Amino acid sequence: MTEALPLLILLPFTASLFCLLARLFRRPLLARIVAAVSVAGSLLILGLLLPVLRNQGAITYSMGGWLEPLGIALYLDALAWTTSVMGTVVGLCALLFAFGEGRYRSDFFFFFLMLLAGMEGVILTVDLFNLFVFIEIVSIASYILIAYFLNANSLWAALRYLLLSSLSVAVFLLGLFLVYQATGTFSLRLIAANLSGGAGLQTARVPETAQILALAAAALTVGIGLKAAFVPLHTWLPEAHAVAPHPVSALLSGVMIKISFLAVWRILSAFAATGMQALFRWLGPATALLAVILALSQTDSKRLLAFHSVSQMGLIAAAFGAASQAGTSALIASLAHILSHSLFKSLLFLSVGSLIHLTGERNLERYDRSNPRPWLLAFFAVGALSISGLPPFNGFVSKTLVSSLFKTSPLLATALRLTAVGTAASMIKLSGMFRWSRKSGNTSISAHTPAGNLRMSPWCICALSLLALLCLAGGLAPRFMTEMVIAPAVGAARSSPQSIYTTRHLAEAAATAAVGGMLYLLVRTSFVRRMLKMLRGLRLSLDSALLLVVVAVLLFAAAGGVFGGFLRGALGF
Repeated sequence: MTEALPLLILLPFTASLFCLLARLFRRPLLARIVAAVSVAGSLLILGLLLPVLRNQGAITYSMGGWLEPLGIALYLDALAWTTSVMGTVVGLCALLFAFGEGRYRSDFFFFFLMLLAGMEGVILTVDLFNLFVFIEIVSIASYILIAYFLNANSLWAALRYLLLSSLSVAVFLLGLFLVYQATGTFSLRLIAANLSGGAGLQTARVPETAQILALAAAALTVGIGLKAAFVPLHTWLPEAHAVAPHPVSALLSGVMIKISFLAVWRILSAFAATGMQALFRWLGPATALLAVILALSQTDSKRLLAFHSVSQMGLIAAAFGAASQAGTSALIASLAHILSHSLFKSLLFLSVGSLIHLTGERNLERYDRSNPRPWLLAFFAVGALSISGLPPFNGFVSKTLVSSLFKTSPLLATALRLTAVGTAASMIKLSGMFRWSRKSGNTSISAHTPAGNLRMSPWCICALSLLALLCLAGGLAPRFMTEMVIAPAVGAARSSPQSIYTTRHLAEAAATAAVGGMLYLLVRTSFVRRMLKMLRGLRLSLDSALLLVVVAVLLFAAAGGVFGGFLRGALGF
């Protein structure tokens, strides 16, 4: 069964070629069938690999029989399996939604499957050079999918993302050069073994080499961290996710930024870069709070959700950074929120996308609420309650785990509480798209949207239903998720997890929702609206965004002690 591991990458790649043939022979139905079979086949393979994974602990496959470091090795452990299932399920829901919208040609499914294959490669590879190759596949596919509709906004968003990614790729290649110079290998497993004092080179014990490796880790973290979109590497995301097709927004936010952060997770773990990991303990809350403030100022529904993707990545990063002190409990919290966010944010993008598809309107200030759609509001409510950290949904569980890590840090805990309040307020604001009102005002139904098309396809409803059920299941079974799924994935022993549904946690969630409601009322006042309009008008230039990539390299290098080491060497300490 081990031989089936490469099929997780080869299956969507091969299916994408059939989608090109479908375009050549003008058979769009063939492209849909092939895409659906490919994603369903990936889920089947993951299911078949699970018993083998439980018996062996990890599955390694060497392509062509060539062992590391000469050959290409694929590595599936519990973390990679869990991440692969997450990505494939969200990919399936996004694909079903694309079927329901019915406006995508065969070339869309070609790039969609290329994106899935590239992301699976990022998950399975343990070689830095192959990681670079798969990241480039993900990048190229995402550029084209973001610009798929070829309007001015989507083309500019894709170009901005391309230029920023090009700089991050150059930084990543610098990291590769430094790693190979210091260790003679690109294998993360061999690097980890060397740095831990195992068999192999002992170069990390030489001070100069240690500084080179620290600089390499900083370059690699920033190079791939741009796609994870934490501050200050977030500047491309709001535009890109806002203008992308709805299924692409769900896939990029639900999967791509998560697997990019998991790649950072693996790199810092292999290099034992505890200083850089600890930096996320501060960058995470800063990311979360800054992004939620910007989200509150938005009137474009998808741009509001895009800023929330950045904000929720801040929570994930904060928990990961806390692992430098809290250990595996922090890693459990980080992975729990990765899984939760992938589901509820995909649900939010697709439910909001459904309403945009029905009405042709995305501006929160121009909606006509005289035509209610309670069934669509129900799907949105599940995602909104989840991201707001309210029971009985998965966001309540993961946010409780994250917030419990910062009880002894008043400043960081306050930042996370303010983030939670801002999230609740912005979800109330966003719900205005769906709420019923007797005032009919300016109609939101565009002239180009025929009245006969104001019905959702069963494919879209199926995708929304599956995501909503998974959000509910994650909230109702927290013990199963933490003990049976998340703890093994991060290498933690199966111990009794902390109680989630306690009186204190429920009271904190209720208080957060109540204060969020009051903040929403404050946001509606004329003075605050003027302030938010000014904030909304602030746009970071491309030059400044590129400069922030360089600043990020210096920041992580400083956290890794690079400059202190060079200074000590220069002064002869």
